[in-house]
Amino acid sequence: MTAVSGISRNFTFTHRITNSTLEGISQEESLLPPPNGGNCINWIMGHIVHTRDVILKQLGEQEVWTDSEAKALYERGSSPLTESGNALKLSVLLELYNQTQPRILEGIERLGNSPTSDGKLEDTIAFFNFHESYHLGQLAILRRILGKDSVIK
Repeated sequence: MTAVSGISRNFTFTHRITNSTLEGISQEESLLPPPNGGNCINWIMGHIVHTRDVILKQLGEQEVWTDSEAKALYERGSSPLTESGNALKLSVLLELYNQTQPRILEGIERLGNSPTSDGKLEDTIAFFNFHESYHLGQLAILRRILGKDSVIK
């Protein structure tokens, strides 16, 4: 297995687990902050989608999120979302997330067929996969804090 095919497999895995992790979480629940500070499920999910658009751009694919004002709410360092904020609906974020999946896999496949000479793009995409996995772990913990069963047993 090549490094690029491993990255593709990992994005397939995180995609499936993210969808399962968000199953049964309401919009209201997605905006609840963790007890000791940090970002809510809604912000983390928007941040993942925002990052996936960065990946798409680097892979030469078209981004899925065109609302730059809404996107700015989920950038690294942005203010935490609250119930009274301008947060997008979790269902909309999940729909955008799901739209990124085939484009990311197509871009990674193309990259595997024509790797870069210095490997920097491949390393960047691998880092972003780690980044997504990190945030997926946060989503899983926040799901448990809400009193919901773990999706990985």
